[in-house]
Amino acid sequence: MNKRILIADDDVQILEYYRNIFEQDDSLDFLASRSIEDSLVLHTFPDGEQLVDFFLSEYERKERIPLCLLDMRMTKMDGLTAAEKIRAVDPEVMIVIITAYTDVSPTEMRKRLHDNIYYIKKPFDEDELYSLVNSLLKNWNIRQALLESEANYRRLLEQSNEGILTVDRQANITFVNKTMARIVGYAPEELKGIYFFDIMDSEHANLVRNKISRRVKGLSERYGLELIHKNGAAVCVMLSASPMYTGNGAFSGSFCVVTDVTESKQAFEALRTAKEETDIANQCLQETMEQSRQLAVKAEIANAAKSEFLANMSHEIRTPMNGILGFLELLQKEEGLTNRQYQYISTALASGETLLQLINDILDFSKIEAGKMEITVTELNLISLVEEVTEFFKSQGQLKGIELSCRIGSELPAALRGDPVRLRQVLVNLLGNAVKFTEEGKITLSVSLEEETERTALLRFEVQDTGVGIAPDALSRIFTAFAQEDGSTTRQYGGTGLGLAIVSQLVPMMGGKIEVESTQGKGSTFRFTARLEKSDYRAAAASRPLPTLPHVMEEEEDRKPFSSFRILLVEDNPVNQTLSAAMLEYFGCNADVADDGLEALEKVATNQYDLILMDCQMPRMDGYEATEAIRKQEADAGTSGEARHTPIIALTAHALEGDREICLMAGMDDYLSKPFKADELNSILSRWLNPVQKKGVTPIQNQK
Repeated sequence: MNKRILIADDDVQILEYYRNIFEQDDSLDFLASRSIEDSLVLHTFPDGEQLVDFFLSEYERKERIPLCLLDMRMTKMDGLTAAEKIRAVDPEVMIVIITAYTDVSPTEMRKRLHDNIYYIKKPFDEDELYSLVNSLLKNWNIRQALLESEANYRRLLEQSNEGILTVDRQANITFVNKTMARIVGYAPEELKGIYFFDIMDSEHANLVRNKISRRVKGLSERYGLELIHKNGAAVCVMLSASPMYTGNGAFSGSFCVVTDVTESKQAFEALRTAKEETDIANQCLQETMEQSRQLAVKAEIANAAKSEFLANMSHEIRTPMNGILGFLELLQKEEGLTNRQYQYISTALASGETLLQLINDILDFSKIEAGKMEITVTELNLISLVEEVTEFFKSQGQLKGIELSCRIGSELPAALRGDPVRLRQVLVNLLGNAVKFTEEGKITLSVSLEEETERTALLRFEVQDTGVGIAPDALSRIFTAFAQEDGSTTRQYGGTGLGLAIVSQLVPMMGGKIEVESTQGKGSTFRFTARLEKSDYRAAAASRPLPTLPHVMEEEEDRKPFSSFRILLVEDNPVNQTLSAAMLEYFGCNADVADDGLEALEKVATNQYDLILMDCQMPRMDGYEATEAIRKQEADAGTSGEARHTPIIALTAHALEGDREICLMAGMDDYLSKPFKADELNSILSRWLNPVQKKGVTPIQNQK
């Protein structure tokens, strides 16, 4: 990976400051994510002229520089002039202008450098600059790899001795190689974009239409066809066509391999020896089809690798986040903290929660792109859900002096079924944006009945605010991933622009659509619909079990409600091991710790536990294998009359659709996703451990 950076600034101390940022030693920081392999290569210069000279000399040696950081005002040559000179040589070089003051506006900079520029004003945040530089370097290297891969693929097609063309589902030609163009006497640019049927007569056009209809069904075929040469002559070809698909599996067109058999056909009609030539052509076509099949297999493998990467990314990010948020939460509960210490911890905890929300947004967006997001249908209390979401944002609104209210139509059906998690996610995103972009006035969430059938109800949700509004030219891209109105929006209000992109994908999955109306400076109204199932209210109420009344405990039991239980914690990560043990100690549990599945089996064989917290990914033996072995031990013991079922709770940093089901199928009883809070762990303990039952008289089997 090319990680070379050129930096120009006429202040020697500033240059040293840059080196401290990009070459700092994080070896003593146990949470540091930088490594030697990720180190950057810096070249610093006291003025723009020297930087340009070095850049040009490296470019002549075919040594490319991905990124330049330029101070705006320097002696000899300012940063913008230097940027123009190196861009004239290599248009793909990334430019970051860093300055405290400049006579040239950012708009003029982008105009002179054709928009591809980043502008940072001094003083700047070190971590933000470090993250920006790493992101730009990664993007530059990925782009170079993609360009090289695309060039190799196109060379392969262009150098093929067979004619290659692709057509879209409307039979418009989207690509031809030189061999194909030569077969019909045209230049490649003359064929691209024309109707495929324009180079054949009506009889053969009907034949091809019939073949395309079979291709839509997934059939690949090889057949003879007669095309019309540019000079009007007939050209006999053998065409091998295979279907092409979009990323979501929809038919997008045909990939065709064309062999000119005009001379072969003439020779066959004149001499019977043409059979040998036909066999040779058939062999070539079979090889081409095999190559196409192999490409399809590779594409399938790549798609599986993408899903695996998504799961691993979830695990690797959530594991350290569990330690950060968990220890901050425990530290916040410590007695004797000063107000300043408590404020520092609260700020760090809030920042961690924001980062976790960003991670969840990215994972949700990735799941939607990969087609792994699913909508579940279950009983939901719509009124309670809407009121809870509104109440959640009321405190934020009150801090800004904003009036936040909700209006729920009386005509709504009494009982509904849908996906409360995804509906809540949409409302939280829209209300969160409204609070973020409103400085004064009010925000109103309204729910009404749009239309009703015997089985479903189409509900309309409106979030109306008196905020900054959206510019007309930005409305068309407001639901695009990573898009905000402009760069100043991100700087002033924060955010990635992923929330509305996720909302725009979730709403259609719930059978609705979303739209926005906005007047800049006066406010916005986001409006969406969702189709929910209607359910019989009485039947639904009758099917729900009566709630269990909480047990009244003594004051000491309220503080340490689980002191009579013995827990086995199976966790290989030292940070998460310490965190989980500390949380269990906080709740009064007696906890043993095992580093992996094998050690867990040894402890289960010699001790009796009330509950096991089982990490899923561990060395030597993972949580799935350990659970299977424990369940086998319990089954063997049951045959001799010592039946026992110890609740096993999965601890996993995976958070993708289906991960919970995988854990339950492996024999686990419940699922706790990292990072988890103390309240979430307490909820799990309360669900599976009954202090009154432990003290007492009549044991009751735990149920989910």
